[in-house]
Amino acid sequence: MNDALKILWYSPPGHGKTTMLGTAVKDKRVSPMLLLEFEAGIRSIESKVREIRLEDLGSKKPSIDKIDVVHIQTWADFDVAYEFLLEGNHEYKSVGIDSLSEVDYLSMGDALRVAQLEDRKHDPDIPEQRDYLRNASKIRKLIRFFRNLPLHVFFTANSKLEQDPLTRESKIWPALTGKLAFEVPGLVEIVGYLAVVEKDEDTNERWLFVQPTGRFEAKDRTEGGKLGQYIVEPTIPKILDLVEGNVKESKKKGETENVNIQS
Repeated sequence: MNDALKILWYSPPGHGKTTMLGTAVKDKRVSPMLLLEFEAGIRSIESKVREIRLEDLGSKKPSIDKIDVVHIQTWADFDVAYEFLLEGNHEYKSVGIDSLSEVDYLSMGDALRVAQLEDRKHDPDIPEQRDYLRNASKIRKLIRFFRNLPLHVFFTANSKLEQDPLTRESKIWPALTGKLAFEVPGLVEIVGYLAVVEKDEDTNERWLFVQPTGRFEAKDRTEGGKLGQYIVEPTIPKILDLVEGNVKESKKKGETENVNIQS
């Protein structure tokens, strides 16, 4: 699947990151989907999922009507899931990782445990520079390994306010530790900030911004920027339709200047 999409979307909790993953159901371009879930936050899509055990991968036939969810508890669980997908003896067309922020915390915890084994004086609650470096290396490898699978790959992350290393201005980035917040967006083709936009006093919409602004990081590497500046009420099928040229999203640059974006 050479044209498989590799997408990261991020936002504050409650803005619909997991709900957007659920929109893949029944679209034969991306379903069946395997969701590697760490946040225990599938309640918003519980009618669309089937929870399975990691050891049952490959023994239960997936369906386009349900997303198969495996709960990740250890770093070794990722290795098992990755090796299963890499072998290719399955029917999954996409994989989701929800969320990188929680995976980052898991990895940092492992890094701190290793550091304390190497040096008992190391405070397990205070990461040092080598811990950040060790953690960053693991996260980068994980993203690259999954990104290079011949599947559509969808990552989610929480968001945080951080100083832009180039402009020194405060900006919203994916909530990852250390320099990962600035590095990870460069590892995928599309990065979107999922915002809740107030249309009026009684109406809110979700917009996925895929072009950078002074407020948050985003990008669209599709030829000619097929996704436009943002996507109203985004879904995975809508993104695929835009990339494939089935529909066109026409948004002018000035259209976001007077809207109230909840961040």
